Amino acid sequence: MFSSSLINPPTLSVLPGQGSSNMSWSTEVAQMSDAELEAAVREEIEKNNVAPWFTAEHLRENYDRPAIAIIATLTVLVVTVVVCRLLSRRYIIKRFGVGVDDGLALASLAVYLLFVGLCIYIISLGAGRHLDQWDMFMDDNTFERIQIFDAVAHLTYTTSLWLCRTSGLAFYYRMCNLHRELLICVKVILGMVTLGFLAQVAIIVFHCKPVTLLWVAATEEEDLKLQCVDWATTNLAISGVALLCDLLLFGLPAAMLWILKTTRRKKVQLACILLPGIIVIGISATRIPLIMWYAYDEGERGSYALLKLLCVEAAEISATLIALSVPGIKPMFDKYILRKDMSSMSAHSGRDTPLESRGEMGSKDRPPIHFEDMELPGPYMGK
Repeated sequence: MFSSSLINPPTLSVLPGQGSSNMSWSTEVAQMSDAELEAAVREEIEKNNVAPWFTAEHLRENYDRPAIAIIATLTVLVVTVVVCRLLSRRYIIKRFGVGVDDGLALASLAVYLLFVGLCIYIISLGAGRHLDQWDMFMDDNTFERIQIFDAVAHLTYTTSLWLCRTSGLAFYYRMCNLHRELLICVKVILGMVTLGFLAQVAIIVFHCKPVTLLWVAATEEEDLKLQCVDWATTNLAISGVALLCDLLLFGLPAAMLWILKTTRRKKVQLACILLPGIIVIGISATRIPLIMWYAYDEGERGSYALLKLLCVEAAEISATLIALSVPGIKPMFDKYILRKDMSSMSAHSGRDTPLESRGEMGSKDRPPIHFEDMELPGPYMGK
């Protein structure tokens, strides 16, 4: 927990290499023998630094590997989906080059990979350990490094999501190329998403006066100089903005489904492609209680909340990239899973974008949009 209570926390006197710059405190605990650790715990109990029930087994409790495995699995999954999206464009739709939406998705993936590296490094420093381990073993140097890299991870998290959302809006823009009302909606949402991103960056960068990447002071001397908005308030603000952006991003295809004139069955087919973002919204909302537990619940529920939070953030970016890549990988799914004839799809590659054929939505002198006029692999059609 990034709070002032961690300034100069108690540390075990027998801990080898305390404060060493080349070894994290969590690694040092793992290298201690059972006898050394039990002796250290008894000493801390006698000093009233920890509760009498505290044991060496409790101190060794570690869920770092499962968390890293989850993050790594999500990373492999999202890389696979984005690569399939690009291969689908190149070899099935037969469109050369990288479209704007694909380019933004690739940029988002690159920043996401940086975020994953930062998460794994933060976990390796011990940020995902039990709060009791923080209280007993956190030295000033490690505490400061965790805070700095956590702030940088926040910046990469918000940047990756912004690029991903912009990629989705570029896809919507291509679908609605000649429909004025939808284009206006896309542009307004793009402006709001961008303003939200800038607000998130400003909150992270300027949460302390003077400006620093620390969330709280690591020493009493620094505590006298810094005036900071606490970690929980900052993260709740970031999460609120992220949730609003997701609602806007995935609310647009919901509006499109409402306006389209077609059968319920075909609307369900379109919803399966355009609305997997409901999962993203759920993941984004999950981040808020985890922040509350980590910041304010000192019981078991809050003990590993930061570790869970890192996994949820990785899942949020992964799910957003995957949700917005579903239309792009549909041609590959149709060809290799459903065994559809894709020759007619390739023949359409130079035609209008999916919603262009019926005129502007809402126009009084033109017929409404119909599902039958839409080519669902549309993000790779047209220009």
